[in-house]
Amino acid sequence: MECLERMGRTLDAKAVLSERVNLQKYEPKPKDEVVAKLGERVITRADLEARIGDLPPYLQNQYKDEKKKLEFLRQYLAQELLYEAAKRRGLDKDGDVIRQTFEMKKGLMVGKLLEEEVRDKCNVTDKEVELYYNAHKDEFKREGKIRSLQEVRPEIESAIQREKEEEEVKKLIQKLLTGEEVEIYEDRFKDSKDSSGE
Repeated sequence: MECLERMGRTLDAKAVLSERVNLQKYEPKPKDEVVAKLGERVITRADLEARIGDLPPYLQNQYKDEKKKLEFLRQYLAQELLYEAAKRRGLDKDGDVIRQTFEMKKGLMVGKLLEEEVRDKCNVTDKEVELYYNAHKDEFKREGKIRSLQEVRPEIESAIQREKEEEEVKKLIQKLLTGEEVEIYEDRFKDSKDSSGE
């Protein structure tokens, strides 16, 4: 397969891959509109909407109209084609890819843990917003005028949310450090100049 791919015979490489893994064709539900085909695989409108739904909310908003959905579909198909070509070359078994995949997985898992453990504990109250506003009024000046609380509320809520999340993350890490009996040997990180007496 890899040889065929390198020779530019993509369709032949794909046929060999299909034979080897004996892929079953996906049959769309009768009412599900097919919007693209990728070899034997069909992409339905529901598939496309699901992929867009996987994006963060601020990105989902960019793909509301049909032209933008078509643009997303083209990007998605290009990504899938490149992925399949990389797989045929055996890059899914490449050491760097495996290591980086593991690191990405760790990052996603840590993000999910923090979401579950931290965010729910960090609700921002109206009283906190008012106190923050009154304590930081000078920071909310524009053209010599202090902007109203209503105007800056989203900024304040975001700042308070960040502070609370950082504090909760510190508490969680400290709890884990204590629970796992972690020891850090800070004396082993002295600068060589410090140890030589210079």
